[in-house]
Amino acid sequence: MLFDTTAEGLPVLPEWEWRLTRKDDFGLGTSLADEIFSGTPVASGLLRFEGERKATEVRTVVWSCHQPYVTENGRGVLGPYASFILDGYGKLVSEFDPGVIWGEGDCAYSDGTEATNFSDQVYNHPGWKDAPGGRTWVTDAYRRMFRYHWSLSGLRETMQKYPHILTWDDHEIHDGWGSEAGDFTDDNVAMFSIARTVADEYLFQSGPRVRLAGDAHQACMVGPQAAFLFDPRTSRRYSNPGGRIVSDVQLDDFARFCEDVAAAPSVRFLMLGTTVPFLYIKDFWESLGARAPKALTDAAGGVRDDLRDSWSSVGNRAALEQVLDIVQDLMRRRPSLQVVNISGDGHVSNAFRIWPLGFPRPIYQVTTSALTNREHLSDLGAQIMSLDTVR
Repeated sequence: MLFDTTAEGLPVLPEWEWRLTRKDDFGLGTSLADEIFSGTPVASGLLRFEGERKATEVRTVVWSCHQPYVTENGRGVLGPYASFILDGYGKLVSEFDPGVIWGEGDCAYSDGTEATNFSDQVYNHPGWKDAPGGRTWVTDAYRRMFRYHWSLSGLRETMQKYPHILTWDDHEIHDGWGSEAGDFTDDNVAMFSIARTVADEYLFQSGPRVRLAGDAHQACMVGPQAAFLFDPRTSRRYSNPGGRIVSDVQLDDFARFCEDVAAAPSVRFLMLGTTVPFLYIKDFWESLGARAPKALTDAAGGVRDDLRDSWSSVGNRAALEQVLDIVQDLMRRRPSLQVVNISGDGHVSNAFRIWPLGFPRPIYQVTTSALTNREHLSDLGAQIMSLDTVR
């Protein structure tokens, strides 16, 4: 919309009484707006429609892992490439002109670098929630986290201009949240509760939520694209018998959503947002690391929670099988449907074609590169933990 605002600014609005009116009640050239606002316009505008492009095309941008800060002399400052990356991102998005942008988890970090790591100051520290001002301090810290990550030039303008669907992963709460039994002490759960309250204010307040309370999974259908974004953290508890990455409620809602997709012939693409990819690393390393003693994996860089995050990790495979069973049934009913799993988390982009047994055609797995997080595995670690060849 193109608006011309008056130089006088906003007028003082007079008191007025609500009443039903007819057009005939006003004199020539008088409008209801004139009557209510004393004839002083605040703005005028022209609404222009681009056309019917979105009936046949939905342009989607996906990013994840936005952690632009480093610690210098005890202070959090922007990393050396952060501004360059975000300015370039803003230009690319403007040129592409998407219909929607996804933030696929780790959209802000409560524990990103030493100077900005506030969640470690309360995680596993008993008593903070009962201390005077403790809850207020944590609430303010989570709110500042989003403001300081999203107010940077390049990202700020795209968030103002384009619709966004945002979800969370662990770092909006605390590294690895839900992967260890120790996450669920009373004080840690209180921290999570505050993180979720603030996430409702920032992350989940604008997306197409399936439910207004509880799990924050989101779903929509726009033109040829259907999208379902899982919430992998609200109900996550790896220590449960058999593990749990999403709740039965989400799985039931996903099954019902796929029924709607099956009945919509105009939908040609099903996009599944999972924050962490279906397939992650070699089964041997995944099983070994997920089951190894925490003290051992902490010495190796604290990888156990990362390995437990994967949908194909030992404790999460039951949920993955349920999701794939639902997708398989849908693809048999809609054999021309293209299914794409979109995730983040790995800091490096990749794409694979996956053809599970019994599926009428392959599905695709696309992992986004990190937006600003520049931390990666060493070359040796990357070779050891590389994905099996997917045929």
